[in-house]
Amino acid sequence: DEAFDIWNKKMGIPAERIFRFGKEDNFWEHGSGPCGPCSEIHFDRGESYGPFESFEQASECDRIVEIWNLVFSQFDSDGNGNYAEMETKNIDTGMGLERLACAIQGVDNLFEVDTVKNIMGKICEIADVQYKNDENTDVSLRVITDHIRSTTFMVGDGITPANEGRGYVLRRVLRRASKYAKSLGIDKPFMAELVDVVIRIMEPYYPYLHEKKNICKQIITAEEEKFLATLAGGEKRFEAIAAKADGVISGADAFMLYDLSL
Repeated sequence: DEAFDIWNKKMGIPAERIFRFGKEDNFWEHGSGPCGPCSEIHFDRGESYGPFESFEQASECDRIVEIWNLVFSQFDSDGNGNYAEMETKNIDTGMGLERLACAIQGVDNLFEVDTVKNIMGKICEIADVQYKNDENTDVSLRVITDHIRSTTFMVGDGITPANEGRGYVLRRVLRRASKYAKSLGIDKPFMAELVDVVIRIMEPYYPYLHEKKNICKQIITAEEEKFLATLAGGEKRFEAIAAKADGVISGADAFMLYDLSL
């Protein structure tokens, strides 16, 4: 049919690599609203990831990964199994850029993509640890790597730490990164050093970040300093509470200690 001819004759995909499934597998919808059949593009990472027995196993193995999904939005669903033709149809294309980079570069996850791993490498240097030596360390490295990218862009876009709204999101992300840094033995503000790396990598594509570098570093460092001081005070309070708790901490004290970390 027409869809098969596009992939096979126009795009040159061998017929044996094209699979047709029914509505259960190749139809995108989420409750009521626009929906339609989809054409998923999967990437075969090769025999080193295991044997390929059938396409049905793709979602259950590491060898076959989905890198793109094109949804042909042509129906309007009422959420009860009834579909009306949309007057204006479209193609909703969802491609994971970093997932595609993983496939092209032959790595297992986005933290090993060339640009992202350079950020992680700086964290390893500061903490004097190595990636893939310890799972707990790896989790901390991945969290900080992910969070410093998002916080750099958030501050670069004019967001500042606050107790509500988007500023609260920024504060929580920064503080979560700081908590994981402590698990790596980093007890001082350090993320400003990572801002330099993030901006150096992303500046060719987001040139405005260079103009925001100093303010990003100032705001992030100030929030780190404030949080580390809060944690230090909280630890002293905990020690005092624990010393007289006789094995049980009251709900009020527990809430107070939790509230300090927010």
